[in-house]
Amino acid sequence: MVICLLAWRLRAARPGVGAAWLSYLMILAPVSGLIHAGPQLVADRYTYLATMGLAVLAGGGLVHLWARLRGRTRRTCLVAAALSVAGLLGVMTRNQLHIWQNSAALWEHVHRLHPDSWHANNNLGILRAREGRTQEAETLYGHAVRVKPDYANGYHNLAVLLDSVGREDEAIANFETALQIDPAYPKAYACLGNIYLKRGDLSTAAEMYRLGQQYAPDDPVILSNLGNVLTRLGTLEQAIPLLQRAIGIAPDLLQAHYNLGLAWENAGRAEQALTEYRRCAELDPDHSPSAKSMGDLLVSLGRFHEAIEPLQRVARLNPSDVQTQTNLGYVMILASRYAAASRILAAAHQQDPNHLPTILALANLQAASPVDSVRDGPNAVRLATLACERTNHANARALDILAAAHAETKRFDLAVSAAREALQIARVAGDTRTADQIEARLRLYLASTPYRLPARAEP
Repeated sequence: MVICLLAWRLRAARPGVGAAWLSYLMILAPVSGLIHAGPQLVADRYTYLATMGLAVLAGGGLVHLWARLRGRTRRTCLVAAALSVAGLLGVMTRNQLHIWQNSAALWEHVHRLHPDSWHANNNLGILRAREGRTQEAETLYGHAVRVKPDYANGYHNLAVLLDSVGREDEAIANFETALQIDPAYPKAYACLGNIYLKRGDLSTAAEMYRLGQQYAPDDPVILSNLGNVLTRLGTLEQAIPLLQRAIGIAPDLLQAHYNLGLAWENAGRAEQALTEYRRCAELDPDHSPSAKSMGDLLVSLGRFHEAIEPLQRVARLNPSDVQTQTNLGYVMILASRYAAASRILAAAHQQDPNHLPTILALANLQAASPVDSVRDGPNAVRLATLACERTNHANARALDILAAAHAETKRFDLAVSAAREALQIARVAGDTRTADQIEARLRLYLASTPYRLPARAEP
């Protein structure tokens, strides 16, 4: 107000003062809070552009004074004063730069100035959650919704945090509160769908995703998730078009390609499924689920050599998972890559000596490999005996492998005994296919001939 009065008094003698002040007010007016824009009332950054007129006025004033002043001393004082003002502004700018150096510094500053700002609490909570400081994030989100009880996004963010630490019931309650405030909140429906999907409640998950789709019909993530649930529910005729639509909207959405691959696989369309799994590998070679699905599908199709590459990726991504390493070794056996299978299974057995599937696979390989350097009859007997003890001599596969191991050590009497025991268990279980295979091997042992795994040539 004082500056306005001064500008009015000097309007005739110094019209530049009024012009500069008026330009400042006009540029500042739209962001001054008179017209509300965004969650903040005002912000210091809004003055940056507006002060250009004042800076021009100050510069003009300095030029005017320079022309009127006479004498070296006076001009020196003017230069010193100008430099002092510039230095002061530089220090103030440096202080502001610390505030604006990143989002964390900014929102910490705002939170210090206005600890009850719901906007500052929410945004600082987001940053704390990203940093893994969940307790602080929960406190900040909680304060945000207490200050602003109708803040749907605050309840949503709090719910997402609670879900991430396994507090699903509390998360559901907060998502539902967000939806009471804003029933057209698609992200909240989608997150509820994710929770129910984790719980195995597919029908409720589908309902949540459909509600989310109602308010965000072109959201590719919601379409992909809904398609995934419908695939699991067996309604492939609905799932596949939704997944194709999601990919049409977001061609690089990996999860949509993966879900579509699963849908095609469930529909018995193996080549279409493999196409989607390959697309996943192009988008992210380290996506383990799609690599495993691709490898497993190729194995089921008998394309063992093709299955090796995706399953090697899975093994590389999960080096501490013994079952994953064992699966790769087993596929190497199916592909007749016996030396590689031996290395993989031996390493897996060393990693976990008590893992039964690894014991069985390694014993079988050492008993019946067609490669002489891979076979190790005595160790195969030891491993197969261990497997039989672990299964109380009630597992047909363990006994079958023990028979092959005894045959490799030329103990055909023990091989015949173990094979007959395995055959009896398979027949009682009604497993005709396994019984026929054991019976064929039994005939070999009766003829004093060891069993050998088949050798498959690479295509």
